[in-house]
Amino acid sequence: MDFLVTISFDLIIFVIIFHFLLELMGTHYHHPVRQLILRYTRPLLDPLHKIFPNYRNIDLGLLFLLFLLENIKLLLLLLLTWQFPNLALLFLWSIFLLINTFINFYFFAVLFRLLISWVIPIYSNHPATQLLFLFTEPLLKPIRRRLPTIKGFDWTPIIVIIGLKILTMLVTYTLMLLNAPAIIL
Repeated sequence: MDFLVTISFDLIIFVIIFHFLLELMGTHYHHPVRQLILRYTRPLLDPLHKIFPNYRNIDLGLLFLLFLLENIKLLLLLLLTWQFPNLALLFLWSIFLLINTFINFYFFAVLFRLLISWVIPIYSNHPATQLLFLFTEPLLKPIRRRLPTIKGFDWTPIIVIIGLKILTMLVTYTLMLLNAPAIIL
């Protein structure tokens, strides 16, 4: 049962993170992938936009929804194992788990970009591939400036992937220090 709760909530959270990053990166409103994501997230977000205004380029309603969904997921997982958490710890765990989810999102985005550039570079004009490049370029560009290509091979994505995995380990270690139960790690 905990697997179903985790998968269903993580899928919704992933789509909402994708929506958040689409807005944060300033993608065109009529982009086909953005329209697809908006179709599924708008029913959840429209009521929250009446309560939480945008702050600069950040959608506070979206962040609140992410935080709320992560808390509900954690609460359900803990109640399924008959554990009754301290609410302050639950909020803290959910913040670190959301940070970990963002890191994992970028990990897979860089990994997919790396695979696409190796295997099928002919799809570089596809709308989804353009978004992938838009998401990952802010991570890759600073390292690419300092690290030249060696014999035509760009090591930047591999270095970023290793760095993101190190960040994931640090967040997981922090959760362990905060006595997070094994079911949520």
